[in-house]
Amino acid sequence: MPEPQVLTNRTQDGTHYTFLKWDEGSAIMLVDWCDGHHISGSSGSFEFDQRKGDAQTWDENANEWKLEYKWQPETADGLTATFTINDVDYDLSEGAVFRIDASGEETVITQVDRDLSKIPPDRNGCDYFVATTVELKQPTKSVGGN
Repeated sequence: MPEPQVLTNRTQDGTHYTFLKWDEGSAIMLVDWCDGHHISGSSGSFEFDQRKGDAQTWDENANEWKLEYKWQPETADGLTATFTINDVDYDLSEGAVFRIDASGEETVITQVDRDLSKIPPDRNGCDYFVATTVELKQPTKSVGGN
């Protein structure tokens, strides 16, 4: 059962990412701006590697942690994988990078088609990829006006 290398980091501008990379070839990246906990863990069976995680933010009004999103890949061979975010299945052939904006009432997930195969699972490589990929720029907060 293949296990991915997992790197989680927050860049200087507050962008958070989780990068999963299997030696066999699969790779997935999640990028968000959630202030709070990012948790990942794994459980396995004889058939699949089941790594999963979530992002939570502190809700001052409710005085509790609020789940922003949860994710889970599954792979039997490390070459191909299925991927779920908030119980929605995503086809990784359409992109394995996920931009997650939880700043509004609804969590908005944008799937981005970028080649992750050459990105090393280290902070320098991932920080550079996130900083130079236009689709992964931090959302701007709108300011009132005409």
